[in-house]
Parts: sequence; C-alpha cells; structure tokens
Amino acid sequence: MHSFSRVAVWFLCSLLVGCGRFADPIAPEMVAPKTVESFTAVPVATGMLFTWTTPKNDRRGKELKFIDGYSVERKELVERGDETNPDVDWFQLAFVPDTSVAVREGLRKAAREEGKLGRRIQAPDELTHF
Repeated sequence: MHSFSRVAVWFLCSLLVGCGRFADPIAPEMVAPKTVESFTAVPVATGMLFTWTTPKNDRRGKELKFIDGYSVERKELVERGDETNPDVDWFQLAFVPDTSVAVREGLRKAAREEGKLGRRIQAPDELTHF
C-alpha cells in the first residue's frame, strides 16, 4: 500500500508539472507586422504615388506568419491640430492585398514535398514591392 501512495503522489506531481502549457500568451499587436519598409510618397498629376516594401518580420522580430494587406487611408485636415485630433475620422481610399506570405509558405511546402529545404525560400520580389 505504501508503494501505491508513492506512485499516486508521483503521478499527481507529473500532472502538475506537465500541464500542457507551452508558452505565455502573446498579445495580438505583437504578432502584427512591423511597419512597411522603404515607404515613399510622390505627388503625380493624378494624385499621389505611394511605394513600399512589405515587412519580413512581426513586431517581436520573428518571421511574419500572415498578412492580409494594406489599408490606404486619408484624413481631411481642416483646422490646425486635426492631424492628431481623435475626433477627425480616417477614410479608407483603397485596400491593397498582400499575398507574399501565403505564396512564400506555398513555395516552402512544395520544396519540402520534393525533399528539399524550404526554410530559406522567400516570396518573389514582385510580391513584396508595392
């Protein structure tokens, strides 16, 4: 009976230690993409031309796992201080989809299926420059 109680104590201790928890939760804003890279805004005859490169990492510095795209917005500034006034609304002009991460992951999966290493495969440049 004495050995049974030791086994029971060991079992209970192992349940407490191995609770299945892998890591602390991560706030959603930490897995959000870093800011876009190489952003430029140039006036043209028909309006403005924006160019940028998609970020490769999230805000933690880890490789980006997902991105839907970019919302291009504007804010009408009427009075001094409107640029920081939270009561002045932003209006979405366009949504630019970004498929670079999804394509990269597809290329990596195809490489692994062929028995190759896929870890270093990146999305084609034309999918990361907007």
